[in-house]
Amino acid sequence: MNSTIKKPLGSLVGILCVTTAMGQTNVWRVDPIAGHPRDFATITDALNSSTVKDGDTVLVTGDFSTTDVTLQRRLHLVGFGYYLAENGISYPPGTLAPATIRSLLVRSAAAGSPTNGSGSSITGFTLTTDATFNDVSRVVFRRNNVRKVVIAGANGQAASGISVIQNYIRALGTDDSYGAIRSETWDNYDILIANNFIGREPAGSFTMSANDVFLIRNNIIRAGGWIHNGLFADNAVYGQTTMYWNKMVVQNNIAIGGNFLPAGSSNINNQVESNVFVLGTSPDGKYQLAAGSLAIGAASDGGDMGMYGGTYPYVLSGLPPVPVITLLSIPNTVPDGEDLQVQIRAEVHP
Repeated sequence: MNSTIKKPLGSLVGILCVTTAMGQTNVWRVDPIAGHPRDFATITDALNSSTVKDGDTVLVTGDFSTTDVTLQRRLHLVGFGYYLAENGISYPPGTLAPATIRSLLVRSAAAGSPTNGSGSSITGFTLTTDATFNDVSRVVFRRNNVRKVVIAGANGQAASGISVIQNYIRALGTDDSYGAIRSETWDNYDILIANNFIGREPAGSFTMSANDVFLIRNNIIRAGGWIHNGLFADNAVYGQTTMYWNKMVVQNNIAIGGNFLPAGSSNINNQVESNVFVLGTSPDGKYQLAAGSLAIGAASDGGDMGMYGGTYPYVLSGLPPVPVITLLSIPNTVPDGEDLQVQIRAEVHP
């Protein structure tokens, strides 16, 4: 005689999802679908909850594409990637789904307020519009699919220590004329832009203020821009429009389809795209380096140019650095006297 067993998906998914490297802080789950394992039904509920403390992690799965998220607390928000189908990635039904929001604003609660989003991280989301960082510091924005990134000072205070890494920034020609990454107001400094795809055709990728200080390295940059003060290194740059550098060190970059990089300083001009990248149908996988590419081993650190090289190599589909279930198989019935045989597999991305 067979006995029907209810599948404890919530328990199994929860065990893996909360096993993160976040120390002793709490991990909370947001899911809009009733019946799925969750602590909150909306992101807003989680951010406003008094039980969620500074330093906690909030795992988000599901479609919140009409939600504008304002983060005024030190939290770690984690979604579960993008371009999954394009890269042959899937989650077992009833477990996880990509997290989509409309926009993100990380800011201080008010002028002079000790409550703000400084020290937060945001990983693995799709944003249908932009991410903005106002008057905050030490924020990590990584592995997200976003239309535009805005870094701005406010209340007389510059933004600083902002890391924009491993993102797919897909600004469109219909976006405003200020570029895929825009810095505005005050003199923002210590800004790291690394290992991103940055596209905005035909207009510019960057617009920066004259006194900003940026470190820009190991990116794929599909259009030109205005860049001031800092280092521009190990990037692969396309030649649709002109790059303007002011007080920048420009070295160890490769240009696709033009001679617009400064001569010398280990810059490589006028390369053919198909000789540099593998290409193909994957939106982000196509920028892996092809065999024999001149960008291999040509970066300033002896590694590779482009978004898959450097200190923070791009992670395909923006998969987060938490355990993610890739296989879950539980039988509906188990014969009396026999053990329940469960197959479960998870992967962790660095």
